[in-house]
Amino acid sequence: MLNDLSPEKVKFGLLTNGSSFRFIKVTKQDTPQYAVSKLFDIGSPGNELYEFFRIWKRVAGIISSNTSSH
Repeated sequence: MLNDLSPEKVKFGLLTNGSSFRFIKVTKQDTPQYAVSKLFDIGSPGNELYEFFRIWKRVAGIISSNTSSH
């Protein structure tokens, strides 16, 4: 994510082991800054899977709007 040649763009990533997920957002400025989401565990009780997909849908929308504007 840090090796991308377009520093003005925000990068999104997803770390997973198959049952747990964490989103990453990186902005490359003079000093790269990053943010990580909470850990979503789809095997745990509750509706974390729904929250995970809600966020994933939002990220996909951001990526889609960024690529369609070029």
